[in-house]
Amino acid sequence: MEKIFRTTVAAGIALTLTGCFFDSDKPDVVVVEPPPVVVTPTTLSFDGSAIKGILANATVEIFLATDLETSVGTTQTDAQGNYSFTVTDESGEPIIGAYVVRIVADEDTTMVCDAAVCGDVLRGGLIPSANIEGLTLSTFTYSDGVTGAVDANVTLLTEMATDAILAAAEANENINLATVDAQGVADLQSGASQVVGAILGVDLSSTNLFSLKLIDATTFTADTQVDPITSSLSLLNASFSGIDGSEITTYLKSFKTVVGLLVSPDTAGTVSAEDLAVLTDTQTKISILVRDVLTVVVQDTGLSLAVDDVTTEIDIQKIVDAITVILTGGTGGTGGTGG
Repeated sequence: MEKIFRTTVAAGIALTLTGCFFDSDKPDVVVVEPPPVVVTPTTLSFDGSAIKGILANATVEIFLATDLETSVGTTQTDAQGNYSFTVTDESGEPIIGAYVVRIVADEDTTMVCDAAVCGDVLRGGLIPSANIEGLTLSTFTYSDGVTGAVDANVTLLTEMATDAILAAAEANENINLATVDAQGVADLQSGASQVVGAILGVDLSSTNLFSLKLIDATTFTADTQVDPITSSLSLLNASFSGIDGSEITTYLKSFKTVVGLLVSPDTAGTVSAEDLAVLTDTQTKISILVRDVLTVVVQDTGLSLAVDDVTTEIDIQKIVDAITVILTGGTGGTGGTGG
């Protein structure tokens, strides 16, 4: 009897355990995976124009200011000299940082003659690519990571000012273009504008060349509404069309050399007579050409315009004083990722 009882109890325990572990009425455990994270890419649009006369079908390259060898985007100007390009960051991070926009005249590029006359080309005509091929103009701009867009207009004057900024950054370790913030960029732009003014003998102490949108001198009409500094600098920018493209290139090269020597602590105050001669010779021509442009525009439009005189003598001390503004600016703050 005892044997039978033990067997029955054992069987009962077995059935109970089976019910615990193999209850077909209980649902399977379902593991819920979290939804995938959707990253929205961030974009930064560059929009602007190339005015040295209107540069049509020119190559546009966009660079981080810290790397002028590898472009982050390339496009072309249209028939009106305008361009637009969008940079995308797939990580979704804000695109923050300093950029250089470089516009190069190539074999397809034409330029409107906006001087009184450009060699054999009359005002308003097209200067052929052979006369301007290789001409390079740049501007220095900044993205704050908030607006998602920057206006970056390019002229001969922004090319000069950009060269001044890059030369100062190369010579001064306190200027870090990888971390410079919006205020630092504004300081650099202001100082560089003053350097250009010092070279040309024009007061640009209250002018940021990078924020102005200059006007092609052939587009002035009787209804044009423009402030005095913009009209004056537009006519000055136009007057360079009256000299040969190779001379413009040589002038810009000498400007860059002079500024580079003056910002360097090893060569401060030492510039070559040859480079100074290039600057003064070209500016002697420009001082006449800019008056010719003014005369033609006033005759055509009836506008009451004025233009600043361009110096024919370079004052080294004024350039050094302006360079000091650059060297003491652009050193504050840190930016974010550079796209």
